[in-house]
Amino acid sequence: MAVRVLVADDERLFVGLLRREFATRGIDIQEANDGTQALEALQTGKFRVAILDVRMPGMDGLAVLRELKGIQTAILILTGYADVAMAVEALKLGAREFFEKPIAICKIVSRASKLLLESHPSTHQLARRMDALLRKSRADPTLTLTELCKRLGISRSYAAKLFRENLGTTFRRQLSHYRVQMAKKRLAHTSDPIYLIADECGFKNNRRLSEAFRRIAGVSPSAYRHGFRGSE
Repeated sequence: MAVRVLVADDERLFVGLLRREFATRGIDIQEANDGTQALEALQTGKFRVAILDVRMPGMDGLAVLRELKGIQTAILILTGYADVAMAVEALKLGAREFFEKPIAICKIVSRASKLLLESHPSTHQLARRMDALLRKSRADPTLTLTELCKRLGISRSYAAKLFRENLGTTFRRQLSHYRVQMAKKRLAHTSDPIYLIADECGFKNNRRLSEAFRRIAGVSPSAYRHGFRGSE
């Protein structure tokens, strides 16, 4: 699962509650125990949203904000010691929201989830990117849904939803479809043995190729080759 949210807070119970609530939405988080860790993590540029507590050991949340220049991460500030001046400063420094503790966990997670959607391509565009990447990588025998998700920065559950709702299929079916398409071209235009074509198209062996080929094309690879050559 891709980590897109950083939570910097030294209250372990509070962070645990946040983690569980994010997990229900298919979102993983990375934790930072103090401001210095948070700053180092944010400077990698891999997070889309960060939730920072104001009072932390070493460097507080506002100090972290002051050091963040040119960072695209959306920052949410939390504090149990709020005042108007602190809120104004946080917003001037670029924070997207200022929350005062105690606060309902679901409210923070809901706001963070909306920010994730704002920073993410539309589902239609993302589904097309995912499909294009799958097609491009179809011959890689080690390709898995997990690896595809890592390249796109999305979770497995979200990817499965994109396949189902936007492409009307599953990862395995779409991958088999593209591999069989590739095998058809090899069968039609080369005299390579079927076991070699299976290897070139990402199948573990020619039995796997034959199974997928029969399921999708309705005939065996050898029958397809014979039929294609006979029609020339």
